[in-house]
Amino acid sequence: MEKGDVNFESPEGKALLRSLNVYSYELFRRVYKQEVNERGKSFSDYVYDAIEKHLRGEDNYDPTRSTLDYHLKKNVIRQAIYNDIPPHVKNHRKLVSKQSLTESNIVPIPSVAREQSVSAVIPELLAYDEKVIFQEIERLIGDDKVVGEIYLAITTGGFSLVDRAEICKELNMKLSDFDNGKRRLNTILKNVFRKFNLDIRLDYEYRK
Repeated sequence: MEKGDVNFESPEGKALLRSLNVYSYELFRRVYKQEVNERGKSFSDYVYDAIEKHLRGEDNYDPTRSTLDYHLKKNVIRQAIYNDIPPHVKNHRKLVSKQSLTESNIVPIPSVAREQSVSAVIPELLAYDEKVIFQEIERLIGDDKVVGEIYLAITTGGFSLVDRAEICKELNMKLSDFDNGKRRLNTILKNVFRKFNLDIRLDYEYRK
């Protein structure tokens, strides 16, 4: 399906619209936890906005990089939903997210501070993590759908990596897919720390 070439009367077009609505509904519910957000939008508004943006050729869609379905979900709908979160809510969720990431072993603990409590280590890492580590993690996740969904469940959905069954139920994901995705995510984390020459181990390595 090329840029702007969407016939919503066709079976393909109807399937795309259903897929976008399901995705937008589930993400909107996790992010806002209400039917209408502070901007007066519902989940369906983000689907319509994404479609209009695509039809006008304003979504930078590249069919060589991803399917239209994936592009509209991850690069247009998701971005718009997150952009509309009020600043004060974003700030609150950043604090909650950092705590969740710490408990999920995504925020690293320096290997030289194995005996330190998590709360004693985090203040030294937050600025660096937010500006560099998290950005690099997301860059390396790229188009890996499973890893991306697990990462979003942790950073925006209030889950921890230990919530295996809950995440799979929420995302309608197979347990085996979660396990493989978690391994790939852990590999990404190690690569990020290695890239920046950080003497860091993931907390789960201590408990082996």
